[in-house]
Amino acid sequence: MPANSVGTKQLENGAVTAAKVKSGSLGADDLSGAAQAALKGATGIQGIQGIQGVQGNPGTPAAGPVMGGTDSILTGGTLQWIAASGLSDPQGSEGGVAIDSPNATITASDLYVHVDVAPTSGESWVFSLTEDGSDTSPSCTITAGDNACNTPASTVVTIDGPEALAIDVFGSGGPTATNAEFGWRAAEN
Repeated sequence: MPANSVGTKQLENGAVTAAKVKSGSLGADDLSGAAQAALKGATGIQGIQGIQGVQGNPGTPAAGPVMGGTDSILTGGTLQWIAASGLSDPQGSEGGVAIDSPNATITASDLYVHVDVAPTSGESWVFSLTEDGSDTSPSCTITAGDNACNTPASTVVTIDGPEALAIDVFGSGGPTATNAEFGWRAAEN
């Protein structure tokens, strides 16, 4: 018979048996899926526990922005208070707007305040974060010709919670009535 003259059409079913196949001539890809699955052995036993890794560096404390503003106009010449978070109407006392800090020690920093109407010559606005009625370090002053102020990044105050927080506002020199928006950072200590 000439070479390559016998193919699938010439072979009868069952004509090729294991005894007629040369050892090592078939690979896994030559077998049916069922035959390949039958060749898989049982799962081995679990290996031994590896050694403990080194301790990682501690992460940075969680921090979050606290933002708010006035719901109505600030007026100069009198001390007023606004809530330390969210929108609020200016009040004549801290009690009406104070909010409680978490029952944990936090830090307050990065106070930023913006007013819609800049003070003019001889006028200013002073904004201070208060803790249980006392002014804290995050405080900034908006002076004539400016619309905003912020505290230096190094100005950080620790607040041992829970404390009543508010922002007191004083406009000196008779600044024009205005709305204000603010933000500050609260972080775990």
